[in-house]
Amino acid sequence: MSLIAELKRRKVVRVAVVYAATAFAVLQGADIMLPRMGVPDWGMNLVVALTVLGFPIALVLAWALELTPEGLRVTPTAAPEASADSASTPALLGKRTLAVAAGLLLLGIGLGAGWFLRPPVPPADPPSDPPAVAERAAPARATVPQAENAAATENQPVPELAAEPLARGVAVLPFENLSEDPANAFFAGGVHEEVLTSLSLIADLRVISRTSMLRIAESQLDVPAMAQRLGVSHVLEGSVRRAGNRVRVTVQLIDAARDEHLWAENYDRELDDIFAIQSDIARAIAEQLRIELSPREAEALAERPTENSQAHDLYLRALDRRRGFDDWRAQIALLEQALVLDPDFLQARLMLAEAHGRIFWDGEDTAGSHVARTRELVEEISRRWPDRPEARLAQAIYLYLVESDYAAALEVCQDVLSLRPNDAWVHSCIAASHKRLNQREENLVAARRWVEIDPENGGAWFEVSNALAQLGRGEEAIEAVERARALFPEQPFFDFWRAFYVLAFRGDIQSILALAGRANEITNSFIAEVLFASGDVERALTVLAPAAGGYDLEAVHDDLLRAELLIYAERGEEARSHARRAYDYLEDRGETEFAALPPRGRGAAYALAAAVAAAAGERQSAAEWSRRAQSEPRLDTTEDRSRLAELARAASLLGDHDAAWAHYTDAGKFHVMMMTPGLLRALRPLHEARFGQSAAYQAHMAGLDSEDGT
Repeated sequence: MSLIAELKRRKVVRVAVVYAATAFAVLQGADIMLPRMGVPDWGMNLVVALTVLGFPIALVLAWALELTPEGLRVTPTAAPEASADSASTPALLGKRTLAVAAGLLLLGIGLGAGWFLRPPVPPADPPSDPPAVAERAAPARATVPQAENAAATENQPVPELAAEPLARGVAVLPFENLSEDPANAFFAGGVHEEVLTSLSLIADLRVISRTSMLRIAESQLDVPAMAQRLGVSHVLEGSVRRAGNRVRVTVQLIDAARDEHLWAENYDRELDDIFAIQSDIARAIAEQLRIELSPREAEALAERPTENSQAHDLYLRALDRRRGFDDWRAQIALLEQALVLDPDFLQARLMLAEAHGRIFWDGEDTAGSHVARTRELVEEISRRWPDRPEARLAQAIYLYLVESDYAAALEVCQDVLSLRPNDAWVHSCIAASHKRLNQREENLVAARRWVEIDPENGGAWFEVSNALAQLGRGEEAIEAVERARALFPEQPFFDFWRAFYVLAFRGDIQSILALAGRANEITNSFIAEVLFASGDVERALTVLAPAAGGYDLEAVHDDLLRAELLIYAERGEEARSHARRAYDYLEDRGETEFAALPPRGRGAAYALAAAVAAAAGERQSAAEWSRRAQSEPRLDTTEDRSRLAELARAASLLGDHDAAWAHYTDAGKFHVMMMTPGLLRALRPLHEARFGQSAAYQAHMAGLDSEDGT
């Protein structure tokens, strides 16, 4: 009998076919299930190896054994075909059995070894977009624009933006609104923010903040360049189409390094199911990135913030208003309506508390109603949801914005950070609290963490450069602000701070003078001081142009400095007109203006009034305002610096140069750059007018001169 016929008789061929079909089904099932179960890659390799090794074993068993009604038994030898061959048949078949079994076993071992020892497969070319995802046009790679400003005249090169290491993280681009009604743009923006918020709850995933994503979306960078700039490994793109009570959310996750789609999905649901979509997206991304969710994270992702679709719509509209952080009253109107529809809507209540607190922080709560509402909301959140992270966030908002209790706010925010590791507000609160507590090293560490989460936020970059400057690390501060200028060429704010750092740490007065006439109102007063110190009194007065928006506290600041410079220039009559206008304004409206200020700003406001009164020759009024300024609690080192600087001006205008220099040096403890040799030398003519009769000032400047050998 031939070998083929013998294999058929022993059903080896049938077993091989059944085994192959079963093995294929097992491998397909394992390929689907094992990643979802969190099994590492080696788990699939093991299943394949066992399947391959089992194949020859199954064939050997099929050859040697057969299944009968009586059970397993050895397969009998075939009957001899002819008498002449009968003697040799058993021996021949026995040898064939051993040879076939050995061959099949060696084949299985070889296949298994080949699987484990195979070389790594190079990545394939990026596949075409899945049918569920609209084609994505890749914009041309762009470079970061450089600011065209005074630095160009100084031949100071702008440093290259260093390539950030790619962390396991995701940047969620703003979702495109594909709805026929353009008014639904707020809904797409809201879904984007809530998907981002859901992802930010995952501790093992770095998620770039909404502020940065809104800005970088305008950069026209391609995906790899965008991810490199943000320092993340993946980018999520999406779109939202809303029609009636139906919504379609389309998303795709991209491996940024290879610009390759890893995963894409369409979610077609009822509008009420939007929260499930957001949770499903977050879970799918965690799965794709091999992140195992903790029970707490899984529970948080499963939550539905509200069951009322109208309340949710109002909340999303408030989120859309929040993008500029300047329309708090419009947010309040929307959120109050949402809470009428759903009083248990915790997220809306938290945002409402922050909006009221911001109005108080901005000094616009003249009646005190906003601080009262903030307190009411925070107390209710803490009472009804004491174990939720939102309760701790509400407490931090109240402590920071209303109470100016930065130590307590810092403690709460550090506690919340473990629950909200990607919350940009929490990071900013920690950095700012350290700054206001004059904890400089801690401020720098926190500011850098804020930049990691929110790398396209100018405030975060300024916090880093300012922290470095306050630590006396001048060259590093200049480098940091150079990077900020490259990232934010449209913001002259960074032009001024670069010039200020160059002046303070390098003594280059031209860096400031080059900005005269084109700086914003925040910096005009300092530029005027530098111009006066350089001998250009008329140009200094021109920089302090009258405010176009009517007479207010900003105009009071400008009139005070204008009067002060004219007094030092011995133009007393002209000085008195400016000082009198500022003094009359404060006499008429000062108490009302100051009452609206949060506690942290009142000491500096009273000191300003003291300086104005001194410039106007009202010595008794100046002494009273000065007393009130010094009796205010010292809540904030940033405001303490302003308060002490204004007290120094008041004392100088009253002729007490010793007190003026003492106040100035105290302010320098909170603002290191006020006492740098570069700044003191650059402003020496102005400082001579302010402090020249102080022996302590003269001794300090003599020490600087001796260091220079002059």
